[in-house]
Amino acid sequence: MLRNVSYNNKRINAEIQKTVGSSYSFWTRFKMGGIGSPRMNIKSCSIDIRTELEKDNYPDKAYIELRPKGVCIYFRSLLETFSLTIPYYQLTLYNNSGLVKLYGNSSWIEFDHSAKAKTFFDKLIQYRLDYLSKYAPRVD
Repeated sequence: MLRNVSYNNKRINAEIQKTVGSSYSFWTRFKMGGIGSPRMNIKSCSIDIRTELEKDNYPDKAYIELRPKGVCIYFRSLLETFSLTIPYYQLTLYNNSGLVKLYGNSSWIEFDHSAKAKTFFDKLIQYRLDYLSKYAPRVD
């Protein structure tokens, strides 16, 4: 779900917290070794994100924040900040030919793969697997 998070809107904040959980506390972030990715270049994306990014001429960059039940992908366009929230059960990652694609529901975003981001994506995959193994339905 793509939302404008530039302003402190209680309804949007509650919606994001319901979808992916609230942000980790300072000590939890410290124990996890950080919850954010480095800024990454956006190579391509879905139409809803592209319409926002085309409003300015700056390089398209974004970063990812880990949350307890999903991820928030933040990017800026003009003076606005947007968040694409994807719960872990909808998140799909693809890594091919130096590009990393994140799919969630109907939106997707593709990044350049860098050495700095590799450790973050490893952490993201591990947290996603932990979440899915904890909450996945049991099949006997």
